[in-house]
Amino acid sequence: MAHDTDDADAIRARRALLISTALAALSCGSPGDGVVPSTSVTSVASTSGPTSTATTSAKSSVPPSRPWAKVMAEAPPRGVPAVVTGPEAEWLKHLENDLEKRYETVRLVWEATPGCDAAASDCRATWRELGVKAKAMYDANRGRGFGGCGGANGETGSLVARRSTHEQYLQALIGELEGYLTQVAEGFSPQGGQEWQRLLANAKKPPPMPCLSPCARPEVSELLQWVQFEQGASTIADETALKQTVATFKANQKPSKIVVRGHADAGEPKPQELAKARAEKVAAWLIANGVPKDRVETKSFGADFPLRKAAPKDGIDINRRVDFEAVPL
Repeated sequence: MAHDTDDADAIRARRALLISTALAALSCGSPGDGVVPSTSVTSVASTSGPTSTATTSAKSSVPPSRPWAKVMAEAPPRGVPAVVTGPEAEWLKHLENDLEKRYETVRLVWEATPGCDAAASDCRATWRELGVKAKAMYDANRGRGFGGCGGANGETGSLVARRSTHEQYLQALIGELEGYLTQVAEGFSPQGGQEWQRLLANAKKPPPMPCLSPCARPEVSELLQWVQFEQGASTIADETALKQTVATFKANQKPSKIVVRGHADAGEPKPQELAKARAEKVAAWLIANGVPKDRVETKSFGADFPLRKAAPKDGIDINRRVDFEAVPL
């Protein structure tokens, strides 16, 4: 069900944030640039791999694939919505620049499938060049830290969720690509398959771990929860995220306010008004449960900040949400 899928996405996003925050404490890199060693991507036997730029020998039975333009058309939303301003917009610009580089490393491998046997003397250099590109792809896509020490400097649930959706999509692409190239190499000869596996193992070797750097507790913590809604509804179905938000707000060392941000899907009726109604319902709940009225602000994003390109018509989806921003006073 859509609700189960979205809950899983939320859990993965929170887990990714907890891991990245912990690793940020060990990293001396700049915020958002920490590298997390990843597990090897499992080879996926795909019946449609990337398009080959060379003429594939008849020995390879792997069928052609969708073009890169279609791959990118199916990717999650990108860019900085015009309705987003301030520190969050800067984070989104950083994310967009990062994603542009990462998708490019995948494209360079996706469109470079050799049309010859990796075990052949006149073809080894071509496959080795592909191995170099694959190394760059794996190094660029090992998972990133996101927000330094986790303070309230523009990070929101929507920001983390957008990164999470791209992480999942990129890893799926890399898995598909790895499976496809393995099929191609083995389709020429067993020796060619072995040569590719050797190149692949080298490409997956992680870079050195980052150095140590302490991370102080933030005086105002970020609010990464979000509340999800049924199609066309503004009724709060689950209060778990709201209770966590109140607890985080009350635990802050310094005064802050909560910006309650309503979102809707483009397929819902009157998305701007619906997003506003959702934000107001959540704000009323926060005030009724211990957050001072003068510390709560609402904002409607309408359907201008989607996390998925197409939300399901029924059930709950992450596009239909309220999220929060913590603002120090």
